[in-house]
Amino acid sequence: MNSQLRFGLIAIGSFFVMQLLQLILVLVQLMRMRLWPATSRPMVALPSVRPDEQAAIDEVEALGFQQMSRSMIETGPYRYVSILLRHGTLPIFASLTLQPMARAAYPVSFFTFLANGQLRETVNRLAWALMGERPGVLVEDPCSDSLHGHWQAHRARIEDADTVVPGDEEVVRRVAEGVEGYLPMLREQKLCIQSRGAWHPTLRAAAVAAMRWMRARHKLARPYHSTVTEGPVRTAYHVHCYEHQEVIRKTLPPRHNVKAFVLVASLLASIVLWGWALSWSYGLAIVAIIVLHEGGHAVAMRAFGYRDMSMFFIPFIGAVVSGTPANIAAWKQAVILFAGPLPGIVAGFGLIAFLASHPAAPPIWHNIAWVAVVVNLFNLLPLAPLDGGRLVELAVFGRWPRSRALFGTLSALTIGALAYWLQTPALTLVAIVMAFSIRSQWRMAQLQREWREGAAERDQLEHLFAVIGRRFAKLSSARQYLLVRSVFSQRAIGAARPWESAMTLGLLVALWSSAGVTAYRHWPSSSEWNDDRTAAQREFDRVFDEDPDSDGIDELKKEANNLAEDDPRLVDLRVREIWASPSSEHREKLADVLAEGHAGYRFDLEYIEREFLRSVVVETAGAAPDVRITALTEAVGRAEALFPAGYAATVDTRLRVLEAIDQQGKSAEAETRLRELHAQVLALEGHAVKALADVVSARAWFFLSKGRVPEALELLQASPLARSTRRTRQPSLVYAWALLAAGRVDEGVDRMRRAAYGGGFNPTTAQQANGCQVREPYLIKPLDMAYALRRAGRDSEARALITRQTSWACYHARLGTLDSAFVEPWQQSREAALRETSLAICPHRKRRHSTPA
Repeated sequence: MNSQLRFGLIAIGSFFVMQLLQLILVLVQLMRMRLWPATSRPMVALPSVRPDEQAAIDEVEALGFQQMSRSMIETGPYRYVSILLRHGTLPIFASLTLQPMARAAYPVSFFTFLANGQLRETVNRLAWALMGERPGVLVEDPCSDSLHGHWQAHRARIEDADTVVPGDEEVVRRVAEGVEGYLPMLREQKLCIQSRGAWHPTLRAAAVAAMRWMRARHKLARPYHSTVTEGPVRTAYHVHCYEHQEVIRKTLPPRHNVKAFVLVASLLASIVLWGWALSWSYGLAIVAIIVLHEGGHAVAMRAFGYRDMSMFFIPFIGAVVSGTPANIAAWKQAVILFAGPLPGIVAGFGLIAFLASHPAAPPIWHNIAWVAVVVNLFNLLPLAPLDGGRLVELAVFGRWPRSRALFGTLSALTIGALAYWLQTPALTLVAIVMAFSIRSQWRMAQLQREWREGAAERDQLEHLFAVIGRRFAKLSSARQYLLVRSVFSQRAIGAARPWESAMTLGLLVALWSSAGVTAYRHWPSSSEWNDDRTAAQREFDRVFDEDPDSDGIDELKKEANNLAEDDPRLVDLRVREIWASPSSEHREKLADVLAEGHAGYRFDLEYIEREFLRSVVVETAGAAPDVRITALTEAVGRAEALFPAGYAATVDTRLRVLEAIDQQGKSAEAETRLRELHAQVLALEGHAVKALADVVSARAWFFLSKGRVPEALELLQASPLARSTRRTRQPSLVYAWALLAAGRVDEGVDRMRRAAYGGGFNPTTAQQANGCQVREPYLIKPLDMAYALRRAGRDSEARALITRQTSWACYHARLGTLDSAFVEPWQQSREAALRETSLAICPHRKRRHSTPA
């Protein structure tokens, strides 16, 4: 369930990322749009029109409209005819523009004049792109799928309105004013800006329009049903629309400042998000690797004549360099694809070689170098849309469109499997995007098979759109346009000749083989990743982690000679030497280390203080209570003098002093001092959670040892630590024993289950999205759990707890040492109960008798 939840969250996150990218792309296109001053010139007669244009006129006239005027609209380099029509019986006018639109055929606008001077206008699939509102004009857009639905929507708007019908001259004048006054209106409302002599929408206006498009995009994606898009003239219309859209696309101003803004904004967003997810140093390094990779692509694309290039970053995924290809040979496209990963691999291995001769360099550079190698090698895997997959497509599948589509499908499945195996959200997002594109790839493959070599562009367009009409008629005009344009873009790259295929595949195999073998041989161990230690420190730590013996101490001393004089590992070496010395010397030697006040790399001062006090506990373990009280009290005083900030480390020893006082028969004094110690620990600043848990646990065991079960429960229920199982289990464990002692067996078993199991981890939603795994808990106190189950009459379950993994509990129970080298204060009754439990549930081994030969 957790895995399913994680992937569900990744899918949701991927959806929002794709929506954001789509919004950004639309915003950039709108900001690149050029606004031209428009003029409207009356025409006496309608010029010759195309068959698809005549079909649009006939469709409007079939609603009861008659032509009343015609005009030629000129806006920048574009010229198109606008026809004004009047309805025969209703107070409705229509404006038909003979300019093909990918989403609404030839756009029609219905409008009606109201008695209060306002104008109600109903456009269709156009309102999202309007940058401003004309005074006195109320515009609505039903986003209808047909002209008939558009017509019904306008009639519904004016059904109860008080309308008037102006004269023809007034209508023509108002319409012309609306056309010619559009740009001045935007300038007055400060919704456009001038850049290099051209007018463009402002960021605010473009953002509002982009948001309107996002809200209406699902309606706009539906096919538009009309005699123009579905009748006999559909092919002529789609060819005309394609040519018109290509003219607009090719004449879009570059708007380098917009591209630079998108590049910088996405770059900063990537740095921030990578830095948040990893660290600032790694975030900057990963972005630098991506810049080097995509920069290589961009330089090669520019050298081989790509036009209209732009680049933007996608956080957690990478970056994209886009452009319009010229007609180039396959080997040039191969160079473009190699130009991305090759510089990163060379730079990564170069940095690795440099660092090998400079061991004093910060270790983080080793990791950055390997990340550069790994990322770029991964990008050369033969999987689309990675560079390696695109190289394989270019070399092998360029001549066989269906095999290319099959390769893309298999790549999507493989990347999805890798994402599931590696638990990587970025790969999951890539797999989801690819999954959505599979259907389009197969459509493109079928269309590419229909390509006619040597045909003129107009003939090619007519043929391809005719094929789409037979096979993909349900696609909207916008999607048909994108499909044909994608085919033309792919055909702009020549099919690979045999020598080009051999060169591409040979270089890909050679690069992967040499780089892969080099990376395999020199791959750093897991301990070297995220490691800021010097080489001498790593070697010392390696020896330190080995089993200690006399030879190990000597080798540690040898490695310590390479450390700096102030390296904290020298303190660790002294502690290791103390452990190797006779136990009778531990107390004084640890006191000397504590007195110097220098913490080690592994052993801080609080740990050293605990070990000092523990050595005293060991020495006095079998002594009489009064002897133990004197020795432990002196040890606590000495520890406080040596390390005043380590009060929390002395709590365990103080509890043992109070236990000895209780053993002298002074229970009232022990109880009073326990209460005072509890208050002192509560007043400690900083992280004294363990010390507080020890005191609460000891007080509860004190009450249980005296048979005062209600007081133990009251104490534990009042402490928030009693319900905590994240930082410490002592209060939870004693709470379980108290519940069992009170006869609340079911509650005791439930509480014991929380205390007896450890190691479990349930990541939060954010942690799951970043790849954290659920870890199942394991049994750390099997005998305590078994005791609780036996109290509940579940002996068979108790016996089942003793497995090969928990058999150690039986061994410790027979020795009389359960959880540590010493019985915790006031837990003698628990020790006896656990020993009895072990004898009842642990398997007994039979002695082996030998027979004399």
